Amino acid sequence: MRSLLPLVAFSTDDPACSADVAGGDALDAYDRLAEALRDGPISFDFVTDDGAIESRSFGLSDLETAASSWLTPSTDRMFLQRALAQASRGQLLPMARLLYSAVGQDPETQNAVIDPTWSDALYFAVDCADYAFGSGTAKERADAYFAAAEAAGVSDMRLGSGFFLDLPCAFWPSHGPDARPAYLGDTPYPVFILGATWDPYTPDANAERLAAHLDNSYLITQPGGPHVISYRGEACPDELLDAFLLDGTLPDSREVTCDFIGVDPYVPIPAASVDDYDSTVEALGAVDDEINHSPDWWYWDGVEPLTSGCHYGGTITYETSDVGFDVTLDGCALSEGLALTGDAIINDVKGTFSISAQTEGGNDLTYLRDSDGERTAEGELP
Repeated sequence: MRSLLPLVAFSTDDPACSADVAGGDALDAYDRLAEALRDGPISFDFVTDDGAIESRSFGLSDLETAASSWLTPSTDRMFLQRALAQASRGQLLPMARLLYSAVGQDPETQNAVIDPTWSDALYFAVDCADYAFGSGTAKERADAYFAAAEAAGVSDMRLGSGFFLDLPCAFWPSHGPDARPAYLGDTPYPVFILGATWDPYTPDANAERLAAHLDNSYLITQPGGPHVISYRGEACPDELLDAFLLDGTLPDSREVTCDFIGVDPYVPIPAASVDDYDSTVEALGAVDDEINHSPDWWYWDGVEPLTSGCHYGGTITYETSDVGFDVTLDGCALSEGLALTGDAIINDVKGTFSISAQTEGGNDLTYLRDSDGERTAEGELP
C-alpha cells in the first residue's frame, strides 16, 4: 500500500497537521505506534452511544486494516491523517472508528453490518480467476503463499498484512492460468487508460505499460490521485471523458497529466484538554471542526438519527433537518474538561454553523461560524 508513505509525508509537510502529531513527524508517529502494537494489542477507552465507557483493544492488524482502507479518496485520506494525529497523542478511539467502518462492523455492538449489495463469494470467484496460485493441494498452495511472504519480508513492511488479502484463493477451487494474457494490441476504437500515482491498489506503472503497448490509447494520470480517478468531481479527467462520451472529442494529447493535491485540506484535531485553549472561540472552533468532520457522520445515510460517543465521554446525535442537520450534545467532551450539553445547527442553506450549550459547571456558551467563515463566541470556559 505504497500511498501511505506520501500521505504521511504530506502530513509532516503540512504545518497544521505536523503541529497536531506528537513529535511533528507523521511517519515516525505511525512507525512508533506500529512498533508498540507488535508487542500486543493496546487497551483504549471506547465511549458508546449511551455514554458508557468500555475497555477495548486495538492491535497491529487493526492499525494496518484501518490505514489501508482509508487511503482513498482524498477526503478519507484527511480523516486518516486526523486519526493518526489523535493516536500519536494516545487517543485511539478515532482510529478504532475508522477500523469498524472499514470492516463493516457496528461500532457499538462490534457485530457485522450486513451489506446486501456485497458478496465475498462473487469477489473471490472473480479475483481468484485473475491469477495463478500455484499447484498441489490447498495446503501446499497456502504454504507456498506464506513462504513467498517470508521471502519478501512482508512482516517488516508497513501495511504488510495486505499481502494476505488473496490467501483465500489458495483454497479456492479454480484459479487463473499460469501464463499472463498478451497485451491488448491495436483496436478500432480509442481506449482511455486512467492511473493515479497514489493509487494504493492498482499501481500507475500498470497503466503506463498498457499504454505503451496500445497505439490507440489515451493515458490520463492524476498525480496523488485515488483508486479510480474518474467522476469524483475533479475537472480533470471528468471533462476529458465527458467530451468523448458526449461529443466524440478526443484529448489533444495521447498523455495527459492532471493537477491534483492528493488529500483534502487538513482540519486540526481538538486539543487534548480544555486547558490547552487560549480562548472560547478557539475551543468551540475545535468543536465545530470535529462535529463537521466526523467520518461516521460523513458516511451516514441520514435516515435514522446517528448517535455516537465523544472522545472523552458523553454523546453526540445528528438528525437531518429542513436546512441541514440538528446536532444534540449530551455531556459531549471532545477535549477533556470541556463537556458540553446543548444544541448545534449545521445550516447548509446559509452555510453557517452554530452552537448553544452549557459546560458541566453551568457556563453558557454560544458560537457562530457565519457564511464567510468568520468565527465568534461568547461565554467563559471551565
